[in-house]
Amino acid sequence: MADSDYRSPILLSVTLLLLFVTVLFFSPLNRNQYLSLNLSSPSSTAHDHQQTTDNDKALNVVSAPAPAPAPFHQHGPPSALTSLPEVLGLSVKVQNKSKTQRIEEELARARALIRKAILTKNYTSDRNEIYIPRGKMVKTFKVWAYREGEVPMVHDGPTTYLYSIEGQFIFEMESGPSPFMAKHPDEAHVFFLPLSVSKITDFLFRPHHETFFHRLDRVFTDYIYVVQEKYPYWNRSDGADHFMVSCHDWASIIQRDDPKPYKNLIKVLCNANISEGFKPTRDCSLPEYNLKAYHLGPPRFGLPPGKRTVLAFFAGAAHGDIRSILFEHWKEKDDEVRVYEKLPDNINYHKIMGQTKFCLCPSGSEVASPRVVEAMNAGCVPVLISDSYAIPFADVLNWNKFSIQIPPKNISEIKTILKAVPHKRYLKLQKRVLQVRRHFELNRPAKPFDVFHMFRSPYLLSLTILLLVLLVLSFSPFNKTSFSLINLSSSETQHVPLNSTHLNTSTQYVSPSQPQPPPLPSPPTSIVADHVKKRSNTNKIEEQLARARAAIHKAVVTKNYTSDRQEIYIPRGSVYRNPYSFHQSHIEMVKRFKIWAYKEGELPMFHNGPMSYIYSIEGQFMDELDSSGKSPFLARHLHEAHSFFVPVSVKRIADFLYDRPKPYSFHGRLVRIVTDYINVVARKYPYWNRSEGADHFMVSCHDWAPEIINDDLKFYKNFIRVLCNANISEGFQPGRDVSLPEYNLASGTLGPSRLDSHPDERPILAFFAGGAHGNIRKFLFEHWRDKDEEIQVHEYLPKGQNYHQIMGQTKFCLCPSGTEVASPRVVEAMYAGCVPVLISDYYALPFTDVLDWSKFTIEIPPKRIPEIKTILKAVSHTEYLKLQKRVMQVRRHFELNRPAQPFDVFHMVLHSIWLRRLNIRLPD
Repeated sequence: MADSDYRSPILLSVTLLLLFVTVLFFSPLNRNQYLSLNLSSPSSTAHDHQQTTDNDKALNVVSAPAPAPAPFHQHGPPSALTSLPEVLGLSVKVQNKSKTQRIEEELARARALIRKAILTKNYTSDRNEIYIPRGKMVKTFKVWAYREGEVPMVHDGPTTYLYSIEGQFIFEMESGPSPFMAKHPDEAHVFFLPLSVSKITDFLFRPHHETFFHRLDRVFTDYIYVVQEKYPYWNRSDGADHFMVSCHDWASIIQRDDPKPYKNLIKVLCNANISEGFKPTRDCSLPEYNLKAYHLGPPRFGLPPGKRTVLAFFAGAAHGDIRSILFEHWKEKDDEVRVYEKLPDNINYHKIMGQTKFCLCPSGSEVASPRVVEAMNAGCVPVLISDSYAIPFADVLNWNKFSIQIPPKNISEIKTILKAVPHKRYLKLQKRVLQVRRHFELNRPAKPFDVFHMFRSPYLLSLTILLLVLLVLSFSPFNKTSFSLINLSSSETQHVPLNSTHLNTSTQYVSPSQPQPPPLPSPPTSIVADHVKKRSNTNKIEEQLARARAAIHKAVVTKNYTSDRQEIYIPRGSVYRNPYSFHQSHIEMVKRFKIWAYKEGELPMFHNGPMSYIYSIEGQFMDELDSSGKSPFLARHLHEAHSFFVPVSVKRIADFLYDRPKPYSFHGRLVRIVTDYINVVARKYPYWNRSEGADHFMVSCHDWAPEIINDDLKFYKNFIRVLCNANISEGFQPGRDVSLPEYNLASGTLGPSRLDSHPDERPILAFFAGGAHGNIRKFLFEHWRDKDEEIQVHEYLPKGQNYHQIMGQTKFCLCPSGTEVASPRVVEAMYAGCVPVLISDYYALPFTDVLDWSKFTIEIPPKRIPEIKTILKAVSHTEYLKLQKRVMQVRRHFELNRPAQPFDVFHMVLHSIWLRRLNIRLPD
């Protein structure tokens, strides 16, 4: 590695340390010569010691034995102070070293070896180095990941797509085998706060978007308060040896409400924007990745430099001002500078990167972009176009040696700038890109010098500066009255508040021998449950859910399941977003989940529902959970329940109250019936008010069910609606509500007939038959009704033809929305082994928390209805067979059984409710 490619931040630390000792040596604090500076070689140490007087003790920078110095007193009893050399932790022989001293001595030895490596230009290691340059961090550095908190917002994170590095880091640190993990917090050099901004956003933003940023800040503040009260480590450093990791755009705003608690916290962020408070000397810049499921990086299609025919390339959305300027000047305007907002279908994104010399990496809505890492993987020289971006690993890497940086104001000159790069310089840049990209590789488990190792390195520099700051504060003129003391002689250091009006500081370090002030006030309500001697029913419920979350988290990490019964089905395959999480979550649901169905209300509008035809799932669900009284999910007592079912049937209310001559009055009556019912149970029991309805749900397949909440959105803001009409444009919220599959059951049946044929014996390309309800179907009929033998579309099925038999002979079954977004044809297609073709706008598909619909369906936007035949014929036979096989796999989740069976539709609906219950925590 050329010297110019790496920087040495330790030189700064050593310089500051020497400068500090020198200043201290000549300061008024040393007028009585309590310390003298000895920088001689070890061989001369003994001679020097013989010449020192009792008042002239040696402070050795090198490790060597020294006589115990006289104590340094200042405005306080000797028991409350340690000697100055002890405070510095430098070559002082003590009988009982504290754990903090041992930690600092380890870091001092690391600094000395790093300094030695700089001077000798060689390394010292007790293992075979797989790659050179140098490294001491692997031997010394230990991290403690706090155990407090529960998934999904703590100890969990996204491992795919744009924020994936956040979850990858959390799982790497907490999966167990990492050599950096401390066995005990006393061994740790730094402390990891395992909160995920992405997961907090997933579960708190949509239901409460207007207050989300305050809630995000409170989650972090509460978590810090818990670990601050439980352990001494945060208070010991004011958070300067603690860090968090996040790739979410909003991570930088956690300190917006109160920046004081976060002034020293190390933030490891993708959005390393200096103009938004990112501090390069304190914080760490994190590379951004856009990972696909089960991948740890983009594919490598890089060609040799001589075969790269494209000068510059970029493809991406028009996020932010910089990209807007880029598109204005270059979008699809030049063959050499190829800029696209949407890549043409015949171009592979990563392949064209591998054919490109310079890959443009403009900032989007935020400063970071995954294109930097993608460019390096492709062996393409990154061209950074950004303002205020603190580039990753700038402490170590000299980015000028392997990238081009173009200010946004020079975007119009991109071609001129890049063509002016001589070929020899380009070859050097490209060679260095291939050299440094090992530092941006993502490995699980982590490997030396990969990206995990790289963004741990800056902590050693941070800790060196932290030591200097603490020393300066302790012995500065501002500390003349010794209200704040540092005592490193005991491991039992405690944090206490100051009541003195003479100080602005809020923390103090005292020896155990000093009298203790009054205890801290009780912390505010926290996301981490407090342990009390007598547990309430709510506490018991929340502890059950915490155990469930832990089991699910373990299953994700170990890729295995834990069950106390024989499992009849093991979810596996690409149809599941995370099969391990789903399987364990289902196990925990069957084991723990209890629901209370309120008993209030009378037939026919309550405790009753349709059992057949288009709204049949509403009645089937109500009968299974409520009327039959046999469901294993039913709680025996209210206080055992995790969730509460409001057994109202919108279909039955419509049947008995809808007045056709006066239809305008029905909506108000419907809303009043449901609202009055909830007010009754809210006054009678504490459960609605306790959660503001967040653990209550209703089930309806009627088109008018979404209207119930419209008159009082605030009252119903947390209420879970399980709806067939899951229309996002009409207020359905996927993060809160649950999408319910629609069925059209004949009386006395639990599903359509199964008349499916083998995939190779299906002669019909596509089929639909149904009424002309809604604009989408009218558009479909306009183009395809009775017009094509391969695309068979009928409003009325010809006599003599069997609807389900034709579905069983069809490859692709068209499922267009009607008056409302849902259609029973989705379930009917699956029963027939026919690949569903979804034609809809704003439809939130059922069970998307678990199922990846793109793996077993085709989705066609309504505007592309004229292209249906072209789109379907373009699906290769191999791809069709995969889709059809996956349909057969997932249809078990849409089967209706009475009584319900594991993994059938009833269990899937309950599982969706269970997930939403896992994502909230109730106050005691």
